[in-house]
Amino acid sequence: MENNQTVERTGKKLIEEKRAALLFLLKEVKVSLSLTRFMELIYETELIDYFNGMNSMGDLEDEGFVNVTTMGDERYFQITTQGRDAVEFSSEILPAAVRERISECALEILRGEHDLHKTYTKTLPLRDGAFYFQCGAMEHGEPIFELRVRTGDKEQSRRMSEYFRSHTMEVFAKTFEILGEEKGEQNAAADN
Repeated sequence: MENNQTVERTGKKLIEEKRAALLFLLKEVKVSLSLTRFMELIYETELIDYFNGMNSMGDLEDEGFVNVTTMGDERYFQITTQGRDAVEFSSEILPAAVRERISECALEILRGEHDLHKTYTKTLPLRDGAFYFQCGAMEHGEPIFELRVRTGDKEQSRRMSEYFRSHTMEVFAKTFEILGEEKGEQNAAADN
């Protein structure tokens, strides 16, 4: 009986720590966070898995700590004043290493908001244990090139990300070359 209570208390403490981490993340980001960016951040910081993260965000919304808005097909999360107050009250729950990791990721996002011309890579987990690797380029906040590939594991996505980052122009050039050749072949066939 006592062992079950200890397990229950430990479980509740872990849940509260994860919820505090999510609120701390939203506070540090300082901008509305899209569902896509939210997924990236919880994956990169290894705070919580996607499904528990979404459940926790729903609970935080129900309790008034987070506002969720929908624009087009995308959902956005933003911390409320009540949520900020809760972070101030509960930040000592989070280990310093977790707070530091979250702060570093938030700084990357804030830098990205001001970067008008950028390339990016993303690795997104899927329910079945596979991953999506996504890469692309943005100009003035609009995507000009985007590629999304299903990969077997996180390591393959990491290798693809490293390759894309070090060979960005080659990937763009080859992709446009291949697409241009196909279009050229289609035009030649249509002319015949």
